[in-house]
Amino acid sequence: NLLNPTTDERLSETISNDYIANTAPEISVGAAFKPSSDASQTANLIHFGGQNVAAPNQPPTAQNNAELETSRRFQPESSVAPGFLSQSSEAQRKSPVLKIAAGAVGAFFILIFGGAIYFLTGNSASVTKSDGVPDGKVTTSANGQPTVEKISGGGNRVGTKMSLVSGGTFQMGSSDVSIDDPRWQRQYPAHSATVGNFYLDKTEVSNEEYAEFVAAEKHPAPKNWSGGKPPAGEEKFPVTFVSLPDAKAYAAWVSKQEKRPCQLPTEEQWEFAARNGSQKTFYPWGNEWKPDAANIATKKLAPVGNYPDETLTGGFKDMLGNALEWTSTKYALYPDFPMAKDKAFDKESVEKEQQTVVRGSSYGEDKNSLQTSQWLISERKSTRASQKSQYVGFRLACDDK
Repeated sequence: NLLNPTTDERLSETISNDYIANTAPEISVGAAFKPSSDASQTANLIHFGGQNVAAPNQPPTAQNNAELETSRRFQPESSVAPGFLSQSSEAQRKSPVLKIAAGAVGAFFILIFGGAIYFLTGNSASVTKSDGVPDGKVTTSANGQPTVEKISGGGNRVGTKMSLVSGGTFQMGSSDVSIDDPRWQRQYPAHSATVGNFYLDKTEVSNEEYAEFVAAEKHPAPKNWSGGKPPAGEEKFPVTFVSLPDAKAYAAWVSKQEKRPCQLPTEEQWEFAARNGSQKTFYPWGNEWKPDAANIATKKLAPVGNYPDETLTGGFKDMLGNALEWTSTKYALYPDFPMAKDKAFDKESVEKEQQTVVRGSSYGEDKNSLQTSQWLISERKSTRASQKSQYVGFRLACDDK
């Protein structure tokens, strides 16, 4: 039973039971809180049970009237003694605008915080080709430029070592050579050739790249290596002393890593890339002969990409110098070559049908040859597939899909 704080009279049984059951009846604000008519009264009053009762613990009535909603139900907490009204444990409902604003602010801080973690952890992501095969992991280097690191079990050659060559039609070979000269006549005459899109190595395959293949496949190492490793200090040199089957075996190994067909370039692909595609230049760097631009006739092999003989498109290096390069094309005279002029090849004609074209030039050329105007990128040679020469290396081409 509850007592009236003023008269000590017991409250009605209905009101008492409502408080005890913690289900107080709905009481309007006006009925529950009435300010005293005496403005000079210093204590706050509650109109309770028909009388004004002093209640020092209550906030000023003006504040009560401003903050309380008229439709609110007041239910005392079970832990609060009856007779003392407490604020409901239910939090005030937020307006939709405040909820949206709070959500936007939260999302902003999540974005900032997540971005900071992404940056600090290396800004890494997987690079995926159109066929869903990861090529490598992109990371940000010290100078802020993206680099690609190899992912175990996935290739990264196309994304790092190769450039895409957009195919087209060009005039292959040259008609501006002496047809009577056994060396230069092989590129005669100029004729139309067409290639599709393909990727090509920007440099020749290096010793260190080939060493990975030798170790992974237990393939015989070049004869100038020791213990399955290239000579110390020559890791960046182009691999040489490799036969055509050796180069093809390396291409098959790379194909498995890249998840796409890779092979030696055809003679047409090689010349198209070396002559800057549709630009059809005489040399990788343009149409003017520069004897010192490429590693020709120096009698010394150099690291791949060490000379300035870079193509105008694709950034291909060492196409004209350093090492000769295997192609996948069987040697034959070009169409429309006047067979009557082929006397120089009579003794070798049967054997040459079994030979393969190698392109470019090498560090072992005769220096006197550098003075001739017939030394063009279209110049070609041939050799036996089993030949392992210190002057012959290779680079790879890969399909564009």
